[in-house]
Amino acid sequence: MPVNLSHAYSQTTGTFFTSIHASMRDNHAADDASPTLEEFATWYRKRFEGASPQAALDVGCGVNAYYARHCQEHGTSKVCALDTNPEAVQAIREDFPELDVTEGTVLELPFDDATFDLCICAGVAHHTPDPERALREIHRVLKPGGVAYITLYGFQGSLFEWIVRGWRLIGKIIPFSVGHFLFKRFPAINNFVLDHSYAPILWVFSRDEVLSMLTRIGFKANDDWRGGIDPTTDSWMGRVLSGDGLIRTFICGR
Repeated sequence: MPVNLSHAYSQTTGTFFTSIHASMRDNHAADDASPTLEEFATWYRKRFEGASPQAALDVGCGVNAYYARHCQEHGTSKVCALDTNPEAVQAIREDFPELDVTEGTVLELPFDDATFDLCICAGVAHHTPDPERALREIHRVLKPGGVAYITLYGFQGSLFEWIVRGWRLIGKIIPFSVGHFLFKRFPAINNFVLDHSYAPILWVFSRDEVLSMLTRIGFKANDDWRGGIDPTTDSWMGRVLSGDGLIRTFICGR
């Protein structure tokens, strides 16, 4: 079973991430250089080889909408971005007015069945009350033959899971405002630490659990099932530390 590390906070998931992303809004270039986004760009280039998908959806776009912007910059004619927080949606409309951004939730996507050739759900489903329902919605709006790019926390049963449990205990004692103040001067680790310490909802999976869930939903392997940005999982010690991957990427089709 996936591990639920959620606990009650005064703010919702949407307002929590908008608080974190507020500092990122002034530095889009730095955020664009993050390892997870670089991995997506590398995969996108190899997967599509200049023939971009006609319609793409970036679920949980935040204030940066990197994935949506990447698709648009590489020739996708219809690009939609979606976020649950109205402040993030407004930020996108102000900073990237050329993007079609909608306020909504991945648990009930405001799109018709079989609308998109590519759906990106990166680091989103594991912050929802029902990750499987979120991925079922991704499957619903994906066209037959389309591809979904999904990233989930994969460190269940690892040493890092227990480190995160410790961080979250500390997060119950130290207010988010204090943690945010202390770490915002360290942008390289700010989002990572605050996400794992304070996110109201946080699920952690193993690779096999995710594969089973995706199969139940009806997804099929399109390219391959990939490890995430954490190459240490190839070694015994790496697997002890981070399980199946701190962030694990799954490429799947309908």
